[in-house]
Amino acid sequence: MGVHLPAWIGRWILETLTAERCGDDGTWEQVGIHNDDFDLYRAAS
Repeated sequence: MGVHLPAWIGRWILETLTAERCGDDGTWEQVGIHNDDFDLYRAAS
């Protein structure tokens, strides 16, 4: 199973989507650039 994104999607969106990782203990760890705009967009919708 995978995520299919259109070719026009910018690299910054992929970096935003993979900026955090959930650890074995359930806490989120920052592993890339901050993704605050994505978090705000998701919270608002």
